[in-house]
Parts: sequence; structure tokens; C-alpha cells
Amino acid sequence: MPLEIEVKFSVLDFGPVEEVLQAHGHLAVPWHLESNVVLDTPEGRLASEGTLLRVRSGATPLLTLKRKSLDSEAVAGAKVRREDECGLESAQAMLGILLELGFVVSARYEKFRRVWRFGECSICQDILPFGRYWEIEGEERDIWSAARALSLSRDEALDSDYHSLFRLFGGGTADSRGFAFDSAERMRLSQTLDVPVSPEAMAMDHLG
Repeated sequence: MPLEIEVKFSVLDFGPVEEVLQAHGHLAVPWHLESNVVLDTPEGRLASEGTLLRVRSGATPLLTLKRKSLDSEAVAGAKVRREDECGLESAQAMLGILLELGFVVSARYEKFRRVWRFGECSICQDILPFGRYWEIEGEERDIWSAARALSLSRDEALDSDYHSLFRLFGGGTADSRGFAFDSAERMRLSQTLDVPVSPEAMAMDHLG
């Protein structure tokens, strides 16, 4: 199972990093709304094992399975997970199949995202209901090289997932089942970023 290595940086202003990416990077995926549904067994077995099963709609619908990494694979200051994923023709159809098989929805969350390529790294520019973040994914050496080039301090790097950050900074609790924009803010951002909200993403909100 391939390794996913990533770090996040919370920012108030995307501008300084955007300038570098526009000059020296490549826009790989334009702004889009990602709707994510996390599934588990009714008794919560996957979460207890540190496993995440997720269906994502957006620019590229995906089914993703993430597992804990080995101690020997740890990277200081970064989040490391074992990850497998595959593209989907329909996120809504896959979600329906998993629900029919007995899985239940354990969490939902959404974000506006666009993706850049910079050197050997993938750089995600994320707007969430509780803040703005840069996420850098790649090999350890490439991640920190990219962070330096983008003037993002290693001392400010975050190795948590967005659910943990929501609990830390967004008012979420241990019992929170995700986060989403209210309808007015979703519409405002969709218009500002010129992002159509797909019918499939809206339909997924009503499943499970």
C-alpha cells in the first residue's frame, strides 16, 4: 500500500504563496467543491483501527482507504498514512453500494480546493468552513524543499488531519460528525471562485 506524506499550513492570506506558484508552478486542477463521506461499520471498527474509508465527489470522484503507517515510516512533523484509492465513475453510486453492504456514514465534510504542481510536490489550496490552508504532499525531502521555496515555516507545519484541526480551531468536539459550509456561504464561494456545485455532490448530502 503506497505511503501518503503530507503537511498543512494555516494561513490568513493565500496571496504570497499564490504569487510563487503562479510564477514557478503549474495549476493542475482548478477550484472545485469536494464533498467527502466517511464510512464505518455500525460498531465503529474502522475508526478503532485507525482506518479511514472515504467516498469523495468533486473534480475527480474517488474511493479511498487509509491505514496507519508503521513506526519505521514516521516522518517528523508530517502526517504519514498508507493509502490506496481508485477513481469512480459515480461517487453517488459507490456510496449507495457501500451503504447497501452495511456500512454507515460516520462523518461528512467539504472544502473548496484547487491543486498545483510545484517541483516534485502536489500543493493543495484549501478553503474550509474554519480557515484557509496549504497542504503539501510528496516525499519528505521534497516537501520541506517546497515549503522553504514557498516561505512556509517548518515550525508552523501541521501534521493533523482536517477533522483534528476542526476540533482544535473550528469549534468541533470529539462527537462532531464533520463540517460543511452553510448554504449561503457555499453559494457565495461558488460564485466567487466560479465553481459549479455538481448535482452529484448535492445528492450525496441526502444519502446515509
